[in-house]
Amino acid sequence: MNKRNIFFVLLIVVAALCLVFLNHLRQETTKKNMSENSNVTIGTSNGNSNSVGSAKSFYETGLNYFNNKEYNSAITEFDKAIGKDKLEPNYFSKKAQAQSNLDQTQAAIDTINEGLKYNSSSDLLKTRLDILQRDWIGNQEQ
Repeated sequence: MNKRNIFFVLLIVVAALCLVFLNHLRQETTKKNMSENSNVTIGTSNGNSNSVGSAKSFYETGLNYFNNKEYNSAITEFDKAIGKDKLEPNYFSKKAQAQSNLDQTQAAIDTINEGLKYNSSSDLLKTRLDILQRDWIGNQEQ
């Protein structure tokens, strides 16, 4: 390769890295904006306001239920978190794990597929889906 070809290859690599970085930055900015808007305030008839809660607080409450093996309650809280922030793969993953613990494997697979609609590059969700599908297929063969 001559120097001119090497220069163009390096230029293409740098451009590709810039695109990857800009895409990552865009995703982080979107996630940050959604998180900032996740605290919803509802006005009451007497003029006072009540905070409904953030996605993270619902997720943490769900984790507490999950750790106490109260999976149905955990799923409810994870659903609330997902409703506020669909860009966080952990919310979908933990909900699917709770569903799986209740032997709701198909529901867990559906949850992961929904999460992948919003987080198509999430290795966490891809891995969880692979595990669930292997488990589901293994149980079908018995």
